[in-house]
Amino acid sequence: MIELSPNEKKVLVAVKDDCITPEKIAEKSGLEMVAVMSASSWLKSKGLAEIKEKISVFYSLDIDGKEYLKTGLPKKRILNKMENGKIEMKKLFKEMDKKDITVGVGYLKELGGVIQKGMFIIEENKIDNIKKMIDLREKELGKMKKETEEGEIDKDILNHFKGRKDVLKKNEKIFREIFLTEEGKESLRKMIKHGEGST
Repeated sequence: MIELSPNEKKVLVAVKDDCITPEKIAEKSGLEMVAVMSASSWLKSKGLAEIKEKISVFYSLDIDGKEYLKTGLPKKRILNKMENGKIEMKKLFKEMDKKDITVGVGYLKELGGVIQKGMFIIEENKIDNIKKMIDLREKELGKMKKETEEGEIDKDILNHFKGRKDVLKKNEKIFREIFLTEEGKESLRKMIKHGEGST
């Protein structure tokens, strides 16, 4: 039988037939997290356990993202200021931050907006559809008030905001699960047989 430390034995007993997180092992065994991970690594090196790792990506709002949620996306604010699909650029620069105008006008130009003789113009028949698209983006942005996993966010909208500085914060988290190999289960059976199968 492979020689095991007391902590390794505790981890074996805590895991049993399950595939569980280090946090759950710590809870069941009474060990600190550092001790759980150390013992699990040793069990892995002895061929008695495996450690599954999954990296998940999360997004939350950065400075500009929080501001946009409060005041509205720049493109929406520009649309709301327009009358009959028109607004003077001079008026925009008086009422909005230059950075927001650059972002908002740039996006709206991609959707057919044009600057002519100091006026920013969008065909009125396009405005309702543009507003619907913007509302969807604001809704997805609202999800990220709390840290949200990448898979729960609309992919196209996420890509749109990812390309913009200070809108989103990215956070990668590693999730681990530990399970016993057949050899590990056999070692546990032998421990139980010898009266060592409890924490």
